[in-house]
Amino acid sequence: MRSTHKVSLPLLVATIAALLPIIAFAADAEPRAARVVTTARAIEWHPAIDAKATLLSVQRPDGEVITETFAAGRSPMLQLDRLADGLYTYELRVT
Repeated sequence: MRSTHKVSLPLLVATIAALLPIIAFAADAEPRAARVVTTARAIEWHPAIDAKATLLSVQRPDGEVITETFAAGRSPMLQLDRLADGLYTYELRVT
């Protein structure tokens, strides 16, 4: 006995469109070096692994780079009250 199934093309497209964000979110599940915790006064990074040292580099809006090394057991922290307004970028290296 032969069975045939008809699938509505608009229904198929809508289903795929609904599943794409879920698929994209699952693909972004790569492990992170640290979990970021922010408060009104500071940004703190909690490394996901036990590290011998963690190096935090922050580039200020004027282009100057501030670098600080944190020993094992210390979480890198950036105090916000000392910073001027502007765009900052950071790099966290765990060794």
